[in-house]
Amino acid sequence: MRDKPLDKMRPKPRDKAEADDFTGIPGVPAFAAQSLHNHGILTFEQLRQADLRWLHGPVRAAIERWRIGIRGRNG
Repeated sequence: MRDKPLDKMRPKPRDKAEADDFTGIPGVPAFAAQSLHNHGILTFEQLRQADLRWLHGPVRAAIERWRIGIRGRNG
């Protein structure tokens, strides 16, 4: 049996129209949420795991605070 190419095994990315609304995170304005979506970060799970060194300082700090809060609730 032939191996499937990795790209066929990966889940299909969600459409931007179905993207999670990151503006619910305090300190993340609409323009920053749109930038994250444009970079392919569409879900809260992707946001939790993403390398955001490219993101503007105050917005990145707001997301880091959110991440700390998520870790605190999950153990």
